[in-house]
Amino acid sequence: MRSFIKIISALALSLIIVCASFAATRRMTAGQPEQTVQPAQETQAPKQTGKMNILILGVDEDQTRADTIMAVSCNLDENYIRILSVPRDTRVYFGGDHHKINAAYGRGVQQIKETVTALTGIPFNRYMVFTTDAFRDVIDALGGVWFDVPRDMNYRDPKQNLTISLKKGYQLLDGDKAEQLVRFRRYPEGDIARIHMQQKFFAALAEQKLNKSIITNLPRLYGALSKNITTDISISDIMKYLPNMSDLSAENVSIHDLPGNYNDTDYGASYWICDKMKTKELVRAEFGY
Repeated sequence: MRSFIKIISALALSLIIVCASFAATRRMTAGQPEQTVQPAQETQAPKQTGKMNILILGVDEDQTRADTIMAVSCNLDENYIRILSVPRDTRVYFGGDHHKINAAYGRGVQQIKETVTALTGIPFNRYMVFTTDAFRDVIDALGGVWFDVPRDMNYRDPKQNLTISLKKGYQLLDGDKAEQLVRFRRYPEGDIARIHMQQKFFAALAEQKLNKSIITNLPRLYGALSKNITTDISISDIMKYLPNMSDLSAENVSIHDLPGNYNDTDYGASYWICDKMKTKELVRAEFGY
């Protein structure tokens, strides 16, 4: 599907998904037995320090493009999370030519990690790749999210097996409806408006779900994510970072857009053109790189 979100900024992976990235993932290694994630209060491990940077990707249906790209930096010393949303149409250079950044995933995770690092200056020591199924399942596992849908949203694309039919108003969104919200893209402002809607949804998600009670949901989150995610975060990593989760709150999470603007006249296609100077300033100020 055209986007996991045309998701998360839904970004995919999401504030709660960020939380779940620490607590609800298993090692995706063939033959490894499944393990149960225990509540944080049962571990006596010390809190971790330093930074953990995760590249979060939401992939399309054929898993050849990363239509949601988020750089997530977790400062374990000061207990805050910074998220940088990268538009999928960002113009970048790799493989000897210029491309939209979402095409880098087709050349492997290492390629897109290197491409995002070259673009932003943020190094990554972990990655997570989500499918649309993972997003829906996580929202359902959390009991849905209350959200004020700003307008009626109607769209149908048989090729993507996608039907969007949402009514305006404050309502509880289950996984299916949340996916419709974050995938809707018929905005006059273009794809950047979709990203902003995704960010608003994940802000609501964080405000309602990112608290100490999340610990009690870890087993359900684990089950929801384990079959629909590829990651190099191991079960030992999860247990190691669980003590840090108790200090997380929505107030400690901020989301930023990659600075730039759309250009559909100079390059033969519509691209998001990164403002390199503003990006450098943002990353230095907010991410410390």
